[in-house]
Amino acid sequence: FGTWKPKSERPWQNEPLWDISGCCSHKTNDFFALMRALVGYTSTPTFMEMFFYITYWILMLAVFYYRYSNGTLTEKPEKGGRVETTSKVWAKDGEVDVATLSPDGKELHVIMDTATGEEIGAQ
Repeated sequence: FGTWKPKSERPWQNEPLWDISGCCSHKTNDFFALMRALVGYTSTPTFMEMFFYITYWILMLAVFYYRYSNGTLTEKPEKGGRVETTSKVWAKDGEVDVATLSPDGKELHVIMDTATGEEIGAQ
């Protein structure tokens, strides 16, 4: 990202935005050293550090929201790595047709007898 020394030749993106190292330095305070290890805290962040830190969290929140809205955030795959979700159910003449979607997007149909609960056929 450019030259670091001497300070007078640093590009604008490598100049510190603020300096709170007097009270909150990760070099002298163990709490802030832990925060540096966990979340990347620094007492003198540059523009580039802040830009990428904020961008990272925006992307992570977008991924979590996307997975939450699709119902896949907490869903665990069944044995064999397949996750099936019921999408449609039809009942006719004592038979039930249950359509499910597999992870690869294929629709699977299982026809069951409503009286016995046994599977009659599958497609």
